[in-house]
Amino acid sequence: MITQKWTGYRYLHVFSMTFLMFMLCDSVFTYKFVAMPFGYAEACVFVIPFWFIIGDIIAEVYGQKASRNILLSAFAIEIVFAFFSYFLVHLPSPSFWKNEFSYELILGHLPRIIFSSALAVLISGYLNIYFIVKWKKLLHGRYFWLRSIGASWISEGVYSFIAVYFILYGVVPFHAILIAILWSYLSKIILTIILSAPGAWIASITKKNECIPSNQIISFNPLNGENSR
Repeated sequence: MITQKWTGYRYLHVFSMTFLMFMLCDSVFTYKFVAMPFGYAEACVFVIPFWFIIGDIIAEVYGQKASRNILLSAFAIEIVFAFFSYFLVHLPSPSFWKNEFSYELILGHLPRIIFSSALAVLISGYLNIYFIVKWKKLLHGRYFWLRSIGASWISEGVYSFIAVYFILYGVVPFHAILIAILWSYLSKIILTIILSAPGAWIASITKKNECIPSNQIISFNPLNGENSR
């Protein structure tokens, strides 16, 4: 999905791989719970803000179309990863192998996790791209750190509610789902604030190395994106 037009950039492939890596970490650590001061949260909540900040940087530096294509490509790869994991986990094991349950617990549920979070990933990812690009136009390319925080808070809130609810529905009690959603969102808010300054610095350095003007405005067309850089 990433066409020849984008291969002229030096760092786009690095950001793309990193974006995909965080998406896969999110899926694998969904059913790992972490004790919090007044409850618990999924371990993946400490990964998702990194995923969003990388998405912010891609949208800021390379534009809406490249960011959208990377999101869709990564999502397609994640689906393939889930099916291969499910297939390999369910291959017959020899009698001496006693750790099959570990693979079943972590990787056997990936299809459910990924398809349950599919709507959340696509909606939140697209919202994140939209607000970064839209606000960049309104603010003439300034205040990336502020735009990143605002876009991430909105998109992470949508992701937390949709993904956590559908992934944990039927697995844990309803009140536990609400606690997980609350701590998931609060943890992401805190991490987003912490990551905003490093993200702004990385975006600025990347623009300079890619020879992209810091105030270059990207047109946003949600229908086809053909006029977007």
